[in-house]
Amino acid sequence: MGLAMIKPQLASPVAAWLMLWTASRWRERWKFAAGFIGCVVLLAVGAEFLLHGWMGKFADAVSAYRRYAAGGRLLDQMLPAATAVPILACLLVRVALACWRVRNLDAGDERFLLITALVLAVTLLIPPMYPPHYQLLLLPGVFLLVRDARPLNIVFRFMLVLTAGMMVWSWLLAISLAGASFFTLRAQQYWDVPLWTTVVFPISVIACLGLMTYGKLRGRYHVHLAERGRSE
Repeated sequence: MGLAMIKPQLASPVAAWLMLWTASRWRERWKFAAGFIGCVVLLAVGAEFLLHGWMGKFADAVSAYRRYAAGGRLLDQMLPAATAVPILACLLVRVALACWRVRNLDAGDERFLLITALVLAVTLLIPPMYPPHYQLLLLPGVFLLVRDARPLNIVFRFMLVLTAGMMVWSWLLAISLAGASFFTLRAQQYWDVPLWTTVVFPISVIACLGLMTYGKLRGRYHVHLAERGRSE
């Protein structure tokens, strides 16, 4: 976690969640906080020794980040700013409340894993820019959806199908264009087609994880799995 702070705009949300989780049962989990804080301090002091004054330069770079970060936030690319900001604020509040509810759970609990994956996914909505490689943060959530997701209702079923469709679309188109480029250079003119779903795909993953989290926290998800197991 300390090493991940080299990208604070991506690591800070999950670090805040894990520190809340640690503080909720401090006597059992203080080693995580000690390791995390100690690593960050060690890296910061070591960097200051190697490059004196880097902290001030880093602060200047952070303040300038918004000016040269092209594209804007993920939601800003889809909605007007007057709508995107309140939606993001409400979503962050809901995720924070969910984190608060599960803060006492053990690290091996399925709800802890789900909340952590949700925090990572929602992190994509926070930075002032959205390059496609940030989608790596969606991998834990995608793995959980592939492993555990069961359609609780028609909305969840629709979002799962939509998410799977967008993922398949990107890979199939990329492979097809790569293969076609061996036979005609005109295929390279459509290089951006696999990226058409880049903006929407994180939203669908977040929606699926949110519905799954809601079901698990209310106990409906476990009941559904138990009924499904008995029927099978």
